Amino acid sequence: MAAEDINEPVNVLVSFRRSARDTGLAQPEIMHWRGRRYRIREMGMRYPTTKGQRMLHRFTFAVDGTTFELEFDAERLIWQLIRMHDGDPA
Repeated sequence: MAAEDINEPVNVLVSFRRSARDTGLAQPEIMHWRGRRYRIREMGMRYPTTKGQRMLHRFTFAVDGTTFELEFDAERLIWQLIRMHDGDPA
């Protein structure tokens, strides 16, 4: 299945972790979307980007074979599910 653009607000539970590798970075733990709860056990990429003057933070992760891309708007303090890809991308 191809990637599907979602662009919907979601609720995200976040923790702040400090380790030898990370310096207190925000770590999404749980995402609530369309009545379902997704526990984020392992993050993929995370990177900053901008939209106009606003700073955004993008996070990718997979749950049970589905890959999700989240965006956090640091100015508006809003989480949004940008896109998802269900199944094997190959």
